[in-house]
Amino acid sequence: MSRILILAGLALAALALSAPAAQDEKDKDKPKEKVYKTPQEVFDAFTAAEQKRDAKAMVSLMAPVAHREFTAGFGFIFAVTRNQLKEKKDKKSDEELKQSAPIFAVLDKHGLTEKAMKGVKFSEDAKEVQKHNKAVLDAVKDQKAFLVDLLNALNVVDPKKEDKSVDKLTELKVAGDKASGVVVTTYEDKKKKPKKAPAAFVKIGEGWKIIPSLGGGDEPEAPKDKDKAPVYKTPEAVFQAHVAAEKKGDFKALVGTLAPVAQKEMAGMFGMEFSTGRAEMKASKEEKDKQGLRILAPVFDVLDKHGLTEKATKDLKKSTDPKEVQKGRKQVEGLVKDQPAFLSDLLTALDKIMPHPQSDDKLVDLKVEGDKGTGVVVSTYKEKGAKTKRTNVTFVRIDDSWRMIPDLSSQRESEEEKPKDKK
Repeated sequence: MSRILILAGLALAALALSAPAAQDEKDKDKPKEKVYKTPQEVFDAFTAAEQKRDAKAMVSLMAPVAHREFTAGFGFIFAVTRNQLKEKKDKKSDEELKQSAPIFAVLDKHGLTEKAMKGVKFSEDAKEVQKHNKAVLDAVKDQKAFLVDLLNALNVVDPKKEDKSVDKLTELKVAGDKASGVVVTTYEDKKKKPKKAPAAFVKIGEGWKIIPSLGGGDEPEAPKDKDKAPVYKTPEAVFQAHVAAEKKGDFKALVGTLAPVAQKEMAGMFGMEFSTGRAEMKASKEEKDKQGLRILAPVFDVLDKHGLTEKATKDLKKSTDPKEVQKGRKQVEGLVKDQPAFLSDLLTALDKIMPHPQSDDKLVDLKVEGDKGTGVVVSTYKEKGAKTKRTNVTFVRIDDSWRMIPDLSSQRESEEEKPKDKK
């Protein structure tokens, strides 16, 4: 439930990875690196270095923005992991700390000490994410050296060779000094399914650099014979299916628990939000917005795939006028032909960029009258310090099955508004 409710917030969290532009021209006086004339050339070189586990070569082929993204992402993840293991103080955690000692030694070497990272923790608050990522980037003075050391440490911790595989760059699209594509990984072991992952490229000077995906690849879904929509006999049943789909990251199933009217509203709202956001970032000359465009590239690919191209949405404008907002959302709804597929693709893209904290969701105050029902979803987050949140939800029975209509405007902290006892 919470995954849909914080969808727009995730975009802001992803943008938080963007830091003020560093002096990327520092290396001008250093020996000249090989120049890769095309995205395919730098991809082939990166793949070869990856197979050899040549960390220095891999990092040299990455764009400066990728250095920042990976430093912030991995520095943050490993710092939080160490903090959590230290807090548990049990035998299993102690063993994991010893096993991961080479990684934590790299953190210490590059300024990410326990003391410096003491307050770093997972959060769904965009400002907190930005604060923690900035702390990581401020501490690490040489991002390229940090990444080389970290990759080498990971090879020490997990020295086993990965299954033999072949990476192929597909769907390559080049627009000026930028390019994007999809990396398809196939395995020698035929039992393992192929995986897909996005990749971006940027031309710096005369040569191309790669911006690999921070997330892992997805196994493509096996084709199914005419999928039948599940039948949910009660509001509680569809709610439990929604929660289960969210925990599994099965976004197609998650969207399938929503009523058509909810799918339509969300497609209009999120489609307009991301379309106008892209236009604003494109118009901006600030480095953080340029980085935001690269980070959110998978999201914008989803927009393009479902008809929300820059050309088709050029007249959309952000507005506080309810009539203008409604007009824009209707325009988006008209452009998106398959709204469930659009929402599923959008959630998948966002989950790769910035997975959100896990929560335990419970349906309370359920009331059913005929073919309609109402209730409140109480979301308790596993992260320390996170407040419990309450969200209104409506249920509707369509034919023989119940579906959900979350009220996206109703989410609130339970401390601010608790249910009153009716006497």
